[in-house]
Amino acid sequence: MTDSNDFHRPQVGSWGEPDSPNTPQFQPQDNATVFASQDPVSTQGFTQPPNQAMNSTPVSPGSPSPVQPGIVPLRPLGVGDLFSGTFEALSKNPFVLFVLPGIVTIVAGIITLVTIYFAIPDFTSLVDLDAPISTDDLSTIGMTMALRTIPFVLVLLGLAGLFPAIVVPNGTADAIIGKKLSAEDAFNRFKSRLLAMIGLSIVWVFLFALIASVTFGIFLLVGLGVADYVTYRSQTQTMLVFLLFGSVGAITTFLVCVFFQVRFAFAQTVCAVENLSPCKALERSWTLTQGVTFKTLGRSILIAMVMGAVGGVFSGVLSTFTAFTISTDPQMYLTAIPLAAVASTIVQMLVMPLSQVYIALMYVDERIRKENYAYTLMEQIRH
Repeated sequence: MTDSNDFHRPQVGSWGEPDSPNTPQFQPQDNATVFASQDPVSTQGFTQPPNQAMNSTPVSPGSPSPVQPGIVPLRPLGVGDLFSGTFEALSKNPFVLFVLPGIVTIVAGIITLVTIYFAIPDFTSLVDLDAPISTDDLSTIGMTMALRTIPFVLVLLGLAGLFPAIVVPNGTADAIIGKKLSAEDAFNRFKSRLLAMIGLSIVWVFLFALIASVTFGIFLLVGLGVADYVTYRSQTQTMLVFLLFGSVGAITTFLVCVFFQVRFAFAQTVCAVENLSPCKALERSWTLTQGVTFKTLGRSILIAMVMGAVGGVFSGVLSTFTAFTISTDPQMYLTAIPLAAVASTIVQMLVMPLSQVYIALMYVDERIRKENYAYTLMEQIRH
């Protein structure tokens, strides 16, 4: 079992910050050398000079692995390695990486559902249930319910979502070097990083709101200026200007937000495993994704498609059930819609560990490629 104190300070072999630039960076010369280096008596393969390491045979994704103590080989990872490593991690430690986060999510979801269920009578008091419920009545109840319950739901489910966001990357870290994270260590690491992750979530929300507002605001101001110029011509031209700049602004804002989302893709993983502050975690993610934006985007799209397929099956069942319930009794709209929405959110959160393990492996891959992290992991195994 890994000592929980190991995760409060950087050390050799931890998921801490990279070695200083002056630290020699080594690579195994070949497979035979590496396997020989696993002998406790032999140090060959870990002490070769830098020049010799640079001249050694490069290891690429898909090639035979020098060392695989855990779920993935310690070399640059291909897409196949990412997916196989993800399912391997979940199968080797399902309780900590899947069941435990699932329990936390389900408990938070039950609290949310019970709260909404008992709050429904207060909302239905806004209309006369003895008479047929009109569309306006349903809109009034739905809007009031949303305004009063959504903040609570978001906060509760958001806090529940932080549990796997912290535990899963740490569990993946242990799985890579052949260790198994215990439930006790999982809760210890969750408690130690909770405030930092909350801070990161707050900074993230404000940062993306600022980016979106500034980007769209620029197009809006330019559109207002152009519209003012063509106002004297016709109202139709003015509307076309607003439509054009509004559309281009919305598309550009979306693309800019996607760009920053990709550059900060490792922020949560970094915050969870490197013990960095929120701002430092964002900066570190930006550095790791430098020059690999499109590759990171492509890999992220792949796991999003898998998660969408898995979550879509359950969401489809919930939608069918909701539609059938409403068709048999329109007044069940008041109960079925909010409960189905929360249940769908819970389903999506239950498949989140799949994505979080995958992203953690992407993070390790970039460190292996840019920081010779494989050598650090092998040193950790030896010690």
